[in-house]
Amino acid sequence: MSEQLILPILQVRRMTFSNYYAGINLDVVESLQMALEQNKNSVYYLFGKNGTGKTHLLKACFNKQKYNKASAGYFSLNAADFKKDINDADPSGLVCIDDLEHIANNRSLEEVIFHLYNQVLENKGLLILAARKSPRNINALLPDLVSRLSWGLVYNLKELSEDDIIIVLHNFALDMGLTLPVDVVKFLLVRCSRSVNNLLSIVSILDKAACSEKRKLTIPFVKVVLNI
Repeated sequence: MSEQLILPILQVRRMTFSNYYAGINLDVVESLQMALEQNKNSVYYLFGKNGTGKTHLLKACFNKQKYNKASAGYFSLNAADFKKDINDADPSGLVCIDDLEHIANNRSLEEVIFHLYNQVLENKGLLILAARKSPRNINALLPDLVSRLSWGLVYNLKELSEDDIIIVLHNFALDMGLTLPVDVVKFLLVRCSRSVNNLLSIVSILDKAACSEKRKLTIPFVKVVLNI
């Protein structure tokens, strides 16, 4: 089953700190929470492979600030209207920029981020950036931008272990009232991409299918639903 086809199903899930399984990345979560609680004027740069929770953490920060009625904005460089949307960013509040790898070799986007970075520092806001690569490997054209991206707190989000992924899937299923047998989980880990987002989306599909067919999850049933 195509990851591209199933990912939109997961977008309705509200991303918070409470439903983010930190695992080996606990220090990152604690640092971000402290920055929000203390209203720190800081810059965070999170990088890591797909499925390490970069977007989840950015949206968790955004949702927490919105819940506290504080100024916050979430923006993705992958969005078609990014340059227009970023004009609404409040540099004195929380500004989250996702998918930063899209600035690679794009001077106009780099200049937007460079000026935003300076505005946030001048206005004592909190800037959290996320990308797949480290600041030094993002292929930016502006040396000053690369330097600034490295100034703040840089965290490399690590991939979860297999045991951690199993816990994440069981917790996610539990929240939906779904019983997820161990043999089904291990089957998914062998036959499907281990991207956490992908696996969570698959569990959502299985939940809908199980409810619709009034069936328990078994490996034969999963094979039929996922056509694998």
